[in-house]
Amino acid sequence: MKEAAAKDYIRDQYLGITPTQFEQLSKLVLERSERTRELELTPFRQDGGIDVHAVIERDLFWARLGVQVKQYQESSNIGLSGIQRFKGALFDVDYQIGTYITSSGYTDSAIESAEQSYLRLIDGERLAEIMLNSEIGVEYVDSSTYHEDIEFWEAFEKPEEEGIIPTSEVPQADHLHIIRTTLEAVDRGYTIVPEIKSYLDTNAESSYVERQGLYYPDAAWMLGLLHKGFQKKVNGQKKREFGLTRRGEEYLELVEVGQDEAAKEVLCEAIRGVEMIERITAEIREEGVITHTELKEIIDRESAVTGTTITRRATTCGKWIDYLPEYQKRTTGGPQRYEYVGDGLGNWS
Repeated sequence: MKEAAAKDYIRDQYLGITPTQFEQLSKLVLERSERTRELELTPFRQDGGIDVHAVIERDLFWARLGVQVKQYQESSNIGLSGIQRFKGALFDVDYQIGTYITSSGYTDSAIESAEQSYLRLIDGERLAEIMLNSEIGVEYVDSSTYHEDIEFWEAFEKPEEEGIIPTSEVPQADHLHIIRTTLEAVDRGYTIVPEIKSYLDTNAESSYVERQGLYYPDAAWMLGLLHKGFQKKVNGQKKREFGLTRRGEEYLELVEVGQDEAAKEVLCEAIRGVEMIERITAEIREEGVITHTELKEIIDRESAVTGTTITRRATTCGKWIDYLPEYQKRTTGGPQRYEYVGDGLGNWS
């Protein structure tokens, strides 16, 4: 496809992802098109209106960059009030420069206000142009001809919410505390699966089993704590990079400052949002209690998992459910079972 069609393709793709994924896309655009360090999505509770943080490095200066991101349909423009709030957020958190990225456009008064404060405005047309020039979401062939980069956009596919759940979206990472170590690995620059596994092999606690190292990045993605990024070649093979989502940044920040209860609640909310867990817990709430055998039957019925791996996935799902305060695993007085006990009464260990 030619340049104009390629831009239209890019716009169609970024309008079809979720607002949260659009923030992740904007971060990836910054990563590819600018020389930065400390590039990250800001935690939800600390963003102050800033969605992406970075430090821009040049030969003669460096500056803190704050980015606000809004995904709107093309007919809805950012107005003056939106720019004024953005200016306030930049001032409050001591950013030297600011960029506003939207999938739509800006009103004349918004543009004038931004120019007065030397803010960079990126509208939908300019965003598509930057992505085209940086080959983000498309691949240059020759003579101004481009191909769709389908693998790039597949990274924005959400876990299955209807129908049969794919095997890759049924949890098999047994130890939730190792999710934290996985996020730490990504935060420290270990962004592809072999690197993350190597970090876990060295830094995870004693309950960690090395052969499970490959499971944790996917588990963190299922939980919405990691997002998928660019692919890079390692020993001639393409490997998908992972980055922290805003929820992942928030969880890690809460852990680091010792707010354990708040961190647990973030993780609980993430667990509740995993489709396989949603389907199992819906039956627990309806029945009041289900046995471990019945849990395995749900996985067999609702997912593509087959054979002996059902038993393994059921063990993991049981551990995740037992972590939630409203459910409790019982092992005495009968077969192993999972009971709905109401909010706030479960096992926080």
